[in-house]
Amino acid sequence: MYKAFEKLLKIDDWDEVQKLILSKKNYQIIIDLISKAKTIYEKEVAKPVSEQREIIEDKEWNIPRLISYTSVYKPVNYNKCIMIPSYEKLDSKTEQNFIQILDEKTNKIKWWFKNGKNERKWFAIAYNDENGIERSFYVDFIVRMEDGRIGLFDTKSGWTAKESKEKAEALFNYISKEKKKGKNLFGGITVFEGEAILKYFDAKKYSFNEGKLGKEWKFLSFR
Repeated sequence: MYKAFEKLLKIDDWDEVQKLILSKKNYQIIIDLISKAKTIYEKEVAKPVSEQREIIEDKEWNIPRLISYTSVYKPVNYNKCIMIPSYEKLDSKTEQNFIQILDEKTNKIKWWFKNGKNERKWFAIAYNDENGIERSFYVDFIVRMEDGRIGLFDTKSGWTAKESKEKAEALFNYISKEKKKGKNLFGGITVFEGEAILKYFDAKKYSFNEGKLGKEWKFLSFR
């Protein structure tokens, strides 16, 4: 903000800038300008970047050592989340239910991590959408089991599960390829069957029939 005032209005007195920003007469104008700038940034910078392939698949990825959160994220106490302290802004009820299962003290999970979106620091795999455009797929959760396996899970429900063909097949192919390299991976698109039964898709060709999942959907248990 200081640099904007200095560059556009030639005001380099930061005390004066603070007065202008905090003035009741200018408050709504500043809010509107920030909102407009965020919209333009999302459209012209963030979205194009997120739609490009942002990772090299043979490059080693590690969980970020430090994550910055905005005020919309709230502190929470988890048993097995690798990030301490933990903050959350969950996108869906399905994610909340999935985390409850991940965080049970009696399961055989060493730690779990809630992945982010649209930035290079998050884990993503490349896939082609229905129009053949290459994009980045950010799976929802990364889970380390006590036996050393790493699970990659993306929670879906209803129409989001129906529309997940390209992502599901890309995730299956990625896991299959990495397993051939010696990586101990498993996982896939994950849905609830009923209120408590979890299943994940584990096949080359994706299919989803809500209420009647095929044999390609495997039971998922962390016990």
